[in-house]
Parts: sequence; structure tokens; C-alpha cells
Amino acid sequence: MHFVLSSSLKYIPHFSIPLKIMRSKVVVNDIEKGVVRLNRPKVIKCIRPRRSNRIPNSSSQDSIYLFDGDEHLCPLIQTRISLDDDDDDDDDDDDDDKNESSYALDVVKPPSVDELYDWYRKYDGRDTEADPSWADIWPTEMELISKLVESKDLSRSFIEVGAGLSFAGLILAKHFRKKVMLLDREPLSLHCALSTAKVNGVEVVSCDMFEDAQDGSVAAAVFDWSKEVTRENLYLRNRVQIIIGADVLYDPDTCRDLAFACSILGEKVILCELRRERAIGLQSKFFDECKKLGATKCKIDEEMSNEEHVFLVVEF
Repeated sequence: MHFVLSSSLKYIPHFSIPLKIMRSKVVVNDIEKGVVRLNRPKVIKCIRPRRSNRIPNSSSQDSIYLFDGDEHLCPLIQTRISLDDDDDDDDDDDDDDKNESSYALDVVKPPSVDELYDWYRKYDGRDTEADPSWADIWPTEMELISKLVESKDLSRSFIEVGAGLSFAGLILAKHFRKKVMLLDREPLSLHCALSTAKVNGVEVVSCDMFEDAQDGSVAAAVFDWSKEVTRENLYLRNRVQIIIGADVLYDPDTCRDLAFACSILGEKVILCELRRERAIGLQSKFFDECKKLGATKCKIDEEMSNEEHVFLVVEF
């Protein structure tokens, strides 16, 4: 079952002092209908922003603390993240030209994996097995978008599976005017991703408008590839040109499900994974499952890969 974020979702606007944010509570009772709807947004006063000394993946600019968290919404910060953060920590001038050339985004996210984990334990009784790892942008995601940018072989429409904060997908939408659908099973990660989109001036559309939307637009849907997958559930008439993903090969039990979802939703698949597999043989198993589903090409792209990461490329 797949749950589409309705167009009534309110996004966190660009932040200033004094600050107000719009938030909404997911209506769990509507899940069986296949749509996550939201109550009427409630306007709340946010805490006075404070500075954080340690934000993973952030650039040298200080991050703004937006919200402490309550029973409906996890703690949030806004921080600027760019592709060259790892290479240029010492050059911390706030240079707009540099940020533009390095493909930066102002990212709305939880402060850390630990703080999100604590929030899940305190408030999120509906899901005691929630995974807080999406709170950070991991090196594999950074490697994925870095190599996509270097390749300059970018199609018009993308799906990012296991999107999390969707740094890769939003870079494609913001800086390369690509249409991207963001798919993840965690609604809060998509709330942050779409908030990031709005903060950065990226057009957000509902899933049923995605195919006809202008270039540079994004849509999002709560999505679990281990469940029944059809294009109709995502309002897609056709397959997108490229599916991208990072760190999505981790569960041998759902490897075939991911391959099937990719075969239904995309013409080409580019996955960035750790060379040292978390489950030995899973990359080969993914290729085998794709071949059973009619893939015409399955290979490791060694030109894109390096000592730490491998790029799996599949064409259907």
C-alpha cells in the first residue's frame, strides 16, 4: 500500500526572527484509504532560534535551530549543505557565488540521528521500530549526486527511492531543473524534504500532477517497495527515465521487491552502494532479480565507482 501526500500539506517557510511555522498532524485513520491526509494546519510560535555547534554534513555556516519538537513534529534545524563541504572546510566565507557553484541547499532536517531517535522513543508510539538514520545525509548520498553531476548525462525525469532527506533529488530539481518524485516509507523525512524544496524555491506538486508539471518540480509519496507496487498508485502513466538511490540494498528479504519496483517505475536505475556490502552477495542478487524481470543491462560502472562506493546500473 502506498500513501500519497496530499496537496494540503503545509510546508515550513523560509525562516526569520520572529518565527512562525506551519505544522500538521498526520491522520492515521485515513491510511487504509491509501492517502495520508492532514488536519487543518495549526500555527505555533517557534522557539527563538539558537545556534548548534555540531551539525553532521553541514557547511561552515552556523545552523539555525527551528523547533524543539513535540508530539506531532520532531526537532528541526535549517542548515546549508553543499557538495564540497568535505573538501573546503577552511574556506568559510559566506560567498553566494561559491555556494551556487558548489550546488548548495538550505536543508530542513532533524539536528542529528541521536536526537531523532530520542524523539521517536518519547513520542512516536505508533512505530517503535522507526529508523532514525534518515536524519543525516550520508556519504553514499553525497557520492551519488556528485557522480551524477560529473557525468552530465542527466535525463528529464527521476524517481529517488529511499529518498530520506533527498539531497540528491533536490539538487537535481534546484540546480538542473529536473522533475523528481521522492519516495520513502517515512512521512517525516518527506515532510523535511518538501520543506527543503520550498525553502529553496523548488516547485512542489501533488503526485497526480507530476508528469504534467514544469521542469524543476518535485512530488513525494510515502512508499514501501515491499508492498504492492503499481504506477497507478503513484499516478504515473509512464515510467520515469531514471531511478536513483543510495544505501538501499540492505535487506535480502526485500531485494526482489526493490528490483520489481524499479522494473515497474523506471527505464534505467542508478544505485550507489558501499563496496563493502552490508549483506554479502546482495548486489549480485539484485542484478539477478532484475534480469529475471527483463533487464537488458546490469553492470557495475567502474568509471563512477571508487574504493568505497560502487555504482550499479540497470536498464529495462
